[in-house]
Amino acid sequence: MVKSTKISQFNTNIKDQESNMDTPVNAMRWRPNSEKGEFIGAVLLTANTNGKLFQINAKNGKQLWSHSEPDNQIFAIDYCHDGSLFATAGRDNVIRIYDEVTKKTSHNLKG
Repeated sequence: MVKSTKISQFNTNIKDQESNMDTPVNAMRWRPNSEKGEFIGAVLLTANTNGKLFQINAKNGKQLWSHSEPDNQIFAIDYCHDGSLFATAGRDNVIRIYDEVTKKTSHNLKG
């Protein structure tokens, strides 16, 4: 049996303004290494049910970046294979494509 070891622990819960309840994380993805083979480190992208995104250094628990998609509940997030872009999809029926370097939205795909 392989014993697992906890590397880090972090809390991304934020109080929902209407209910004053903690909002759970409902999507997570590891950032892949670049196609050039550069090791980027253990970076985790998470999304809360209140539309908040976080990038976290999983080794030390430090928050690297956060962003809010107002009036959205994010259901899914994912990176492209080389880690240069990531996407979110949620209740508002918009898929947002973000540039990993600038953290700016490069495309909004509306259904």
